[in-house]
Amino acid sequence: MIMKKALTILTFLCCYSLASKATTCIKKDVLENNIIQTTEIKIYKTDFDHLIEHFTQILQKHIQIKDVNDYITLVRLFNTVYYSDLYEVAKYKYCIDLFSPDYFQLAIEKLNAKLMKGQCHYSKQYNLWIGSNGNGTSKFVIVSN
Repeated sequence: MIMKKALTILTFLCCYSLASKATTCIKKDVLENNIIQTTEIKIYKTDFDHLIEHFTQILQKHIQIKDVNDYITLVRLFNTVYYSDLYEVAKYKYCIDLFSPDYFQLAIEKLNAKLMKGQCHYSKQYNLWIGSNGNGTSKFVIVSN
């Protein structure tokens, strides 16, 4: 029987990234009005490092990125590193510095993001903040293996 009161059901989905072969766990809340809203994206530290290494190689070679999912991943990497103490770690800083400003601007365009307060951008289509600590969909939560 379906209850009319708002129900919160926690589900865990595993998403597989072809580019990095990294697995991330996505925690979702399902609300009564059938809106699914992601609250956080967990990723193992080793998988996070694989993503950093993979995208560092792409950014170093100035390879054109066509897949919107790669831009979403790059934005999440950027937000995770830039708005944490990880920015002080050389390999993370290097990747993020390669991303900005050129790929940063391309991400804004590809994700149809609009300028918001504080010079950050928001993509309503992907519920993704670019250049902001934002919401749970805008960054990774790194967990131990």
